[in-house]
Amino acid sequence: MLAGAAREVDVVSEKDDLDYPGEREYVERLARAWGARLEVLTPPISPRDWIAAKAPEMLACDDVHSRRAGLSKAVFYGLMEESDRGRGLTMLGLRAEESGIRQMVVRRSAGRARERTETGSVGPSSDLTYWHTGARQWRCLPVGKFRGVDVYAYAITHGIDLLPVYRCVAFMHREEPDRIRKSWWLPGSHGAEGQIAWLARYYPSLYRQLRAWMPDAAQLR
Repeated sequence: MLAGAAREVDVVSEKDDLDYPGEREYVERLARAWGARLEVLTPPISPRDWIAAKAPEMLACDDVHSRRAGLSKAVFYGLMEESDRGRGLTMLGLRAEESGIRQMVVRRSAGRARERTETGSVGPSSDLTYWHTGARQWRCLPVGKFRGVDVYAYAITHGIDLLPVYRCVAFMHREEPDRIRKSWWLPGSHGAEGQIAWLARYYPSLYRQLRAWMPDAAQLR
């Protein structure tokens, strides 16, 4: 966006009923402010309904966020991959800490550069891009390492209003605000790291819903 490419790219965001309150309105407001083409994807089934049905078999600290998690498979990755299909280049908004593939991409960068020189092939050349054979498209991981970076100072400097959830840091994340888990409000495996206590402090109505689904959440506060 800072490079002035807002009108030249499609911005895609998945929103559903497990998002924090106000998320959809937030991304729509940013898109309007930046003049970006925004497409909001909604899963064909309700993530809340999926959790409600599966809750008797789950614990509050079970994985719900990773690619291998049942919830992610049911309502997120297939939806995003269908949207990505046919695009020549897709940029993924990931922190380095969230992407296991990122370091592999960096390590392979030098080898790809040599290959392009030898074969004359054309494609993105930064150490953040890689060719996804299955999807037959270039993918880019544009967001750098956030650990140790003052993200709040960056946002203020560039006039970016923060999603309210990122203002809820005083209780347990004042020294490490980058540890806040925004992707769905369910703490999942982060419940064992204090995220359930954090949820109870800042979003008590969501905490009550979590306890209604998974009573063991009360033991992790």
